[in-house]
Amino acid sequence: MKKIFFLIAALLVTMVGIAQTLNVHKTNGEVISIPMTEVSYVDFPIADVPSPPEGVEAVDLGLPSGTKWANMNIGATKPEEFGGYYAWGETEEKGYYGPDNYQRPVRQGEQYKEGFWPISNIAYTQYDVASTKWGGTWHMPTLNQLNELFRNCAWKWTEENGVAGYRVTSKINNKKIFLPAAGYREYNLVKNAGKEIHYYGEYWQSSVDMSADNKSAGFDDEGYGDYVSYGSGRGRSVRPVCD
Repeated sequence: MKKIFFLIAALLVTMVGIAQTLNVHKTNGEVISIPMTEVSYVDFPIADVPSPPEGVEAVDLGLPSGTKWANMNIGATKPEEFGGYYAWGETEEKGYYGPDNYQRPVRQGEQYKEGFWPISNIAYTQYDVASTKWGGTWHMPTLNQLNELFRNCAWKWTEENGVAGYRVTSKINNKKIFLPAAGYREYNLVKNAGKEIHYYGEYWQSSVDMSADNKSAGFDDEGYGDYVSYGSGRGRSVRPVCD
């Protein structure tokens, strides 16, 4: 393998030495020609590869699908931290979460139409904050994965290091994760953080309810993942999963 690499490198050096110009062919068909007398060297920088922060673990709860759940939220450094708040389909936090600055995810070349979502599931797309920030096989959970978590785990309202939330314990292998009750962000306010009420956490999942433009499912306090909560432009927590 090393011999092949050095052979290719030597061939490139020879070609560059013979050539009078260096031609760069762009994807739009444009060709940029640079005189070799102006070229010092050519390198191919490797783009940064996203990865989860230190402390992130993939917890195997023994679920039938083999899905593993992260031990902390996107933007958190500890399991009990709230982490970031993200609108559905957005990958960066904002100071203000309202309908006037919400960027709905659409397919390339398409525009959002009232009552219609061009993209119904954003897992593994550029709109998936878990995949975008952590890379690998991490992604936002699907509704099926949420329902699987609800069916196969026991949920107990408790506190961890002084933070209120739910301890989710597998009925299969007794392993646990903690979901802090981060509430949600609407406009410039955080609401319902630390409260044991319906919509206690509002964790996002990756698919949208196609019947309207402001519905998407998440966790609720009773352990049902197929309810519909309102306001895709609200900032909510994201707990990633990996396959």
